[in-house]
Amino acid sequence: PQTLAELTPLLGKLRYPVVLKPPAGNNSIGRVFCDTSADLVREFQQHAITSSSALTEPPLVQEKIIGQPIYTLMLCDAGRKVAEVIYRPLRTFPDDGGTSVIRESIGHPDIADITETIARETSWTGFLGFDFLVDEMTQTPYLIDANPRPNPAVQLGFCAGINWAALLVEMAQGQRPARVMPRLGVRARSAVLDWAWLLHGIKPGRNWSAKSRQRLREFLSPPWSLEARGDISMGFGRRECATATVINGILSSIRAAVTGKSLGETMVEDLSYEVRPLNRRGLATYAADRKAA
Repeated sequence: PQTLAELTPLLGKLRYPVVLKPPAGNNSIGRVFCDTSADLVREFQQHAITSSSALTEPPLVQEKIIGQPIYTLMLCDAGRKVAEVIYRPLRTFPDDGGTSVIRESIGHPDIADITETIARETSWTGFLGFDFLVDEMTQTPYLIDANPRPNPAVQLGFCAGINWAALLVEMAQGQRPARVMPRLGVRARSAVLDWAWLLHGIKPGRNWSAKSRQRLREFLSPPWSLEARGDISMGFGRRECATATVINGILSSIRAAVTGKSLGETMVEDLSYEVRPLNRRGLATYAADRKAA
């Protein structure tokens, strides 16, 4: 629904609780759970005010599903799936759902069929990643999010045997690359997000000492073997990636001190893909482009 007037007729038809989620958000930032229609109206109005001032779309209204998150990333050529990695998060940031920090490649035929259908029916070319929730009672996979770009599974897929770059070169040369299937059970982590997970978990609070020690143990020695321990130590650009990570940490620390947000949250915000206009001229151009689109 774009407005409260469009939402009102639906209030009695929804199954509560529901989730409000910014369309361009990630890592659970801005997500709100609403237990009643009154909660939904209040939060929708608040989101609408925020989205209007930020020139973004109103929030999505989704049924709350209790279950396991399963994520995907595929590369397609004119509707044909060339490669795909399906994976489950072993650790996420934030803890209650968000971007995968440590992930494991798995097989899931039902989800593979869904992504195959979407690729074929849209004649998709390029990368496309999906987020699913698999209902814990019925085992039905529900599609909750789509990202038309590479996601963290690029690293995982590479570790599992998918040479994305080689496939892209073949596609660019007009060839028809053979489909590549990843190895299952491969695990990898994103170092930047793992640092955010660590810092978010050791912020001051009740039982701070015990929680911090436990968090640090899990960070240094995760209970899983890892094929790739970090995205700042893989081959090309090692020095450049490490430098970018350090700069990200410094800028995030400054913003955390200025805004009062947690360091983990400001680190994740820097990984957001939402374009932010920097001045009035940029803001006007951004608004005109959105109106034209």
